[in-house]
Amino acid sequence: MSAKTLIILIGSDPQTSSRAGEAVRIAAGVGAWQKVLVSIYLHGPAAACLKDFRDELEGGNMLAQYLPMIPQHGGKIYVEAGNVLLKDASTDLPFEALDSAALGELLKRTDCEINFDVELRILNSREPKKLF
Repeated sequence: MSAKTLIILIGSDPQTSSRAGEAVRIAAGVGAWQKVLVSIYLHGPAAACLKDFRDELEGGNMLAQYLPMIPQHGGKIYVEAGNVLLKDASTDLPFEALDSAALGELLKRTDCEINFDVELRILNSREPKKLF
């Protein structure tokens, strides 16, 4: 039996709130359990989490400590395709850009999701999923 999959959708602005850091901390903690494969999707201002200066953001200590754990535990970091915050940014973390169609396909294949402040039409039209 393959591991269940979870994606945490993060839309909070790490320049003004520690919510994004908390979401990443939760993702790393659940991923460390190795019973659920956890990935994250950074939307809008949350893409700033990937910048090299993430430790200077609100909740930056959590971002610096826990964000690298996502790929270490087998999860992926996804980011909104075309996000202007990453245009000239450098990052030391692997990530994959997704447009809304690719995000929709990913969500169809994912067992469960946790939403931290992401409002997308694609999310509102779906039935919620149960992990267990």
